[in-house]
Amino acid sequence: MNKESSNKNKGVETLLGEPKKAVMKLAIPMIIAMSAHTIYNLVDAIWVSGFGQDIFTSNNIVEVGTNALAAVGYAMPFYMMLFAIAVGLGIGGGSAISRRIGAKDKKGADNVAIHTIIISIIIAVIFTLILFFSADTIIASIVIDIDNCCIDAGKP
Repeated sequence: MNKESSNKNKGVETLLGEPKKAVMKLAIPMIIAMSAHTIYNLVDAIWVSGFGQDIFTSNNIVEVGTNALAAVGYAMPFYMMLFAIAVGLGIGGGSAISRRIGAKDKKGADNVAIHTIIISIIIAVIFTLILFFSADTIIASIVIDIDNCCIDAGKP
């Protein structure tokens, strides 16, 4: 048995033999991606709230106000939904491509990759059009006291 074959068997044994370890191995990249996205949203909220000082000049950061912070809060679920769809397409497409490559079906792998990209573009265009033309209506249905900054934060 060669080294490459034993490495493949070791991965399968880990996946089937030690489910907790396998789940952790598979979950770590997703945890890192979601943490990075959460940190981005946290920094965005801190920035628009005007909390803290400018590290270069030691001056207070100009406060944009509570409306801007509310706008970030209202827009975040839409971005999280888009992020979840993108991650789902990436994981699903990657899995399908991997299966085709494992079956030595290069044409099938190329076909899946092309279709994944096309579906991603179509979904991006649909969501962009929906949010661009109806962000004000969507935000108005959520927010009682609507402000233009909420609409601006929700548009692409």
